[in-house]
Amino acid sequence: ELSDDTKLKLAFSFEQITGHISDAVQNIDSKNYEVGKLHLASPMKEIDSDLDLQNTSYPEFDKKLELVLILLKNINPQTDKQTFVDIMDLTSSFISEGESLLITSESLDDPNFKLNLISKLLISAQTEYHNGVSEISYDSIVCLENSYSSIIRANSLFLDIDDLDFQYTASISNQFTDLLFGMDNGIPVEMFDILMDNLIHDVDDMHSIVVLNSV
Repeated sequence: ELSDDTKLKLAFSFEQITGHISDAVQNIDSKNYEVGKLHLASPMKEIDSDLDLQNTSYPEFDKKLELVLILLKNINPQTDKQTFVDIMDLTSSFISEGESLLITSESLDDPNFKLNLISKLLISAQTEYHNGVSEISYDSIVCLENSYSSIIRANSLFLDIDDLDFQYTASISNQFTDLLFGMDNGIPVEMFDILMDNLIHDVDDMHSIVVLNSV
């Protein structure tokens, strides 16, 4: 069985791939094809930068996922919409397969695993946000959109954690809401960092609450 650290890295990569695909769909639906194509190329970069994702000890899965991501990277959704939809569906299917095969439902349902994944998504979102506001380009738009979707996914994962005290969950949920509202309204980078740092800190503190609730 894979180590917890490797499972966490894989879960994070799967989340990033899913986020890019979702952002690609939104851009393509809005006819922002250049940004959409950059999002479609990003999942392949996830594999290239993650050795654990390249060699999962399940060679058949590795080959299938790599092939479908290469197809996704090279498709032109502007001229071949149905093929794009088919490949996108295949990618989502393979990611679900990877989660079941490599990470397992036991880990995915573990509150502490979810909290670690949430923290990793938020830390990545903070980095992407800084990269996105540092210049004006298609790449910077991709960074900002990926930052936003990572926060959305982190919030969704947090809401899926059962048996947490309402006073803690309400406080963190409000922080997610404030952060996303601020991003929607052009929040200054300094204020973004304050809100994000507080949120990451409070999510990390939730580990002790989970332990107390399990006793």
